[in-house]
This record gives sequence, C-alpha cells and structure tokens, in this order.
Amino acid sequence: MADDGSGNFSLPSAAFVSGTTAVAATVNANFSEIATALTARVTRNGTGSMSAALAMGTNRITGLSSGTLRTDAASVAQVQDSAPVWGGTAGGTADALTITLAPVVTAYAAGQTFRFLSGAGANTGAATLNVNGAGVKNIRKLAGSTALVAADIPANTIIEVAYDGTQFILLSVPIFGAVTASGLTIATARLLGRTTAGTGAVEEISAGSGLTLTGGTLDAVVQAQKYVDRAYAAYATNAALSAVFTFTTDNVPAIANGTQVLSVTITPKSVTNRMRIRVQSTGATDLGGAWCMALFANGVSAAIASNWDGGGGDDMRQSVIEFEHVPGATSLQTYTVRVGPVTGSVLRLNGLSSARRGGGTMSASIILEEITP
Repeated sequence: MADDGSGNFSLPSAAFVSGTTAVAATVNANFSEIATALTARVTRNGTGSMSAALAMGTNRITGLSSGTLRTDAASVAQVQDSAPVWGGTAGGTADALTITLAPVVTAYAAGQTFRFLSGAGANTGAATLNVNGAGVKNIRKLAGSTALVAADIPANTIIEVAYDGTQFILLSVPIFGAVTASGLTIATARLLGRTTAGTGAVEEISAGSGLTLTGGTLDAVVQAQKYVDRAYAAYATNAALSAVFTFTTDNVPAIANGTQVLSVTITPKSVTNRMRIRVQSTGATDLGGAWCMALFANGVSAAIASNWDGGGGDDMRQSVIEFEHVPGATSLQTYTVRVGPVTGSVLRLNGLSSARRGGGTMSASIILEEITP
C-alpha cells in the first residue's frame, strides 16, 4: 500500500528514469494507488461519506452549524443553550400538554430529559405530555407512583421532566404561594418532604411538627426568634444625680422622677416582633441609701420595668433590668432609662459617690434587640 496508515502517501514504484522505457504494469500500479488514495479522501463538497471513525488528533472542528437531525453533531452553543431539550411554551391544554423539539424526537427512551414553559393556566389534576407527537405519556411525581394534583404544574413556570421508560417524572418542584417573614404560605396545595432530615421516604407533610394550619393556609415557621435589628447606648460619666424617685410600698416609677441617662430608638419591622432589652448600671449613693433604675417607652409616664437597690454604705452596687416588650406597631419606638436616689441622697454612676472608678471604662448601658416571635 502506498498509504502508510497515518495519512502519508508514497508511490509504490521507484521514480522513472528519463530516456528509459516505462513498463505499463508499473505505470498502471502507480495510477491505481493514486486512485485508491483519492477515493479515501475527505471531500469538501460532501460528495462522499466517512467509511470509518475520524481521529481529530486533539484538534477542533470549527465553524460547526447547529444540528437539525438527531444524527447530527451538536455545537457547543447548542449544548449550552439546551436547544435539543427545550420545548418552548407548551401547547395543548393545562392537563394535556404538548411540546415541539428540534431536532425532532421520534421515539421515547429511558433517561430522556425535557424542559418547557407551562402555559397561562395551572394543571387541574392528572396531566399528560406528548413530545413531537411521539405519544401521550402520563406525568407523575415522586417515584412515579403518584399522579399530579391541581397546581403541581403552576402557570408560566419552567418545568423539567424525565422519561423513565414508561411515563414522565416531574423533576421540578416549584414553590407555590408566598414566602413571608413568618414563613411559607401554601394555598390549595400540598407540601412534600421528609419528616426526618436525611432519612425516610418523601411524603406529604401535614399540619403538625413545625407547621400550623390557620384559615386554610399552611404556615411553616422559618426560624423561631430570628434576630432582626439592634440598638445600643451608653452613659460613662460620674455626675451627681440628685433628682429622686418617690419610694413607697408598691408604687410604679414615674417618668417625672429621677434623671434620664440613656435613650435609644428603633423602628420595628413587624407589629408582632419583640424588643429584648437589657439595661445595666453600677453606682453608689453618698449616704448609702436606696436608688432606683427604671425603663420607659415612648414617653409614657409609667415605667415598663424597674429595679431598686437597697443601698448599704458608700460602695458600688450593680442594677440590672432584663425585659421583653412588644410595641405592636412599626412606627419609631423610643426607650429611655432614668435613675435616681431616694429622698436625701445623691447618686453617682460608674464609681463611688465621691469619685469615678475605672478610668472611664465603666459605663451604664442599654442593649435592645428586635427578634421575631
């Protein structure tokens, strides 16, 4: 053979010498090998077809058009665009869907996956799909044992299905309903999943474990007491505070008493959110008498929380308030803290009644955190 099997061609006979007689058999043998080599060539006009696999030697096929038949090669663009499996907007009805693919699917095969955009209406019950007229097949869900129910295929939604050899399995599980700050509301539909994370079969989840059913909607709480916002203020001075709190057997501290030392504002994100408040201060009175720390909301006269210290000599004593408040509104909320001694004493925070302590590192503070219910 004049072809060495690697695409290199050479004449089978030695070169002819000028002035000598050319033997017919030798000339004909050369022409025959040349004809054989030309027959095996790849023609650029497509007049001949390949008779064996073509090794590209790590080279690319460039300028390739998108395939239009199932036996055509696909371009990278065609693969990236998912063109061979995209059916566009489905035709037919909401429960008897049809799609058209290019290249045309002439027969179903297990493992085929198709995508399409559902129409303007959701399915009303059990549904079917017909691809390129290859045949009407049921669309099922889960392991293929469950028929679709209303709204399993929502309107105007990208849907993905796979053929298992008998029917189509719905792969896309769209979320229907509204996700809000309090959870997921699902109307006239079912919620599917595992009741135990990572184990067990997929099944319908009903009201119960982590779910509540109210007024026909199923609400799933996303996270209990989720942190939403915060506010903070501090008071680090050691001024003499002489405005007193009236101290009787069981009176509620009033905003007209004492001296305001702290103030914070916050705008709740929901009327049901809670304000978790922690106030702390350290102080002493000159006569070792009792003193009060009280928390007020929005300028209302009566305190919403308070703490009294009974005194006991000129020594520093800490007072702490921990309280949760539900404003019940989404308007600006103002929280203030007032402190003061009982009659006849002078109160100083952040030290003794005679001097500051801690070099300014000691301070009274209020920390406010907004949390979900």
